[in-house]
Amino acid sequence: MERESAKHSGRLDDQMAHEVESMTRGNSPEESRSRADRVLEESTEDDVRTDLDARAELARHITAATWPAAKEELVHVARVERAPQEVLDSLRTLPEEARFENVQAVWAALGGPTEGAHTHGGG
Repeated sequence: MERESAKHSGRLDDQMAHEVESMTRGNSPEESRSRADRVLEESTEDDVRTDLDARAELARHITAATWPAAKEELVHVARVERAPQEVLDSLRTLPEEARFENVQAVWAALGGPTEGAHTHGGG
């Protein structure tokens, strides 16, 4: 029994090569844009994760404060809660005269990104 050839026609080979070219070379503008979009999306997700981690770390070490709280109390509570030096250093940059209503207000004063106002329902 004779085996059939596994070779394709020249035209089919060219078509198949063209179809996989963008996967192997990635030179097309569309491919470059989508790759850039993926990198931007991944870096944005990493930034969000980093911000969330930093905010959680802050909250973990100052939640025990008596609110509203002043800078001095926040630093004291964070020290008692064994906050890392980075958290203590950040709290020391807060304005002396300010009083903060909650962790979110401290986070915002430290320059952390905050969520905008949310609206619910119709209208």
